[in-house]
Amino acid sequence: MGCSPGGETSAVAPTTGSTSGSWTDLGRILSPTDFGQSASTIIGDPTGVVLPDGRIRLFVYVQNQGVWRAVSTDATGTRFTVEGRCTLIPDAATNTMGTPWGEPRVVNIPGGLRMFYMQDGGIASATSTDHVAWRQEPGLRITAAQAGVAGTTTGSVVTTAAGYRMYFSALRNTPADPATPLKSATSSDMLHWTMDAGVRIGPGAPTLDQNATDPFVMRNADGTVTAWYLVQLAAGSSFSGPGGLYEATSVDGLTFTTSTRTGIPSGNPNVIVRTDGVRLMYLSASDASGTPGVRLVQLR
Repeated sequence: MGCSPGGETSAVAPTTGSTSGSWTDLGRILSPTDFGQSASTIIGDPTGVVLPDGRIRLFVYVQNQGVWRAVSTDATGTRFTVEGRCTLIPDAATNTMGTPWGEPRVVNIPGGLRMFYMQDGGIASATSTDHVAWRQEPGLRITAAQAGVAGTTTGSVVTTAAGYRMYFSALRNTPADPATPLKSATSSDMLHWTMDAGVRIGPGAPTLDQNATDPFVMRNADGTVTAWYLVQLAAGSSFSGPGGLYEATSVDGLTFTTSTRTGIPSGNPNVIVRTDGVRLMYLSASDASGTPGVRLVQLR
């Protein structure tokens, strides 16, 4: 499950963690040393796709390195081997902050993948046909000014009858920052986005006021939409319950009325559905010593 600077690779089985009524913790599956980095290096924000042979390829942010690839050893998606670093080919006019490439989110497009990521306070995108080299698309998909916030997280995209809807939150840099709203926008081509009116979850939402950060959203088989997001107590929100990873489901993709604390450890979730229909949630996670990593939870 790793790649040393010298190219040596190995696979390590995940440890089995706790089990609740709705999920099973399969433990940490990737750590900084798997990417040839020191144990204190920040890694996380996992995102990924199912390959034609059923295996899962993850794209993981590595501090000061950008995005790396790791592929599962089989279709279970529980053991991974690090493949190497991705390359971003920047659009010079767009990329004014260098290549931070934070919080990647990938979606399938004809002939390859599109990756959304944080750039210049908003959401940028790049495409790839081989999952290795990524060419940045000009401009930002959503700017901070367009979203009405100081900065955004990366968007999570679901399909709609008319095209696509992207969900994202305002960027919250520290636990002391005010509560952040979860917002959404629509598009017919994933390039040009129009903000939906109002707030989905958080300050300003009509029904569910929680400090909702770093959301992942997916469409369910029945047409409803489920969002997973991290909640922390924060000024500007009336919510006073326990923090943690919450989930909320909406019938129309716009109004979320109730939420449930999942008990799942960690944040920055990304759910991938295996070929057998099993849902796997990959998250940013630190162990007891504070070492960053990627955690895997199997949902029921």
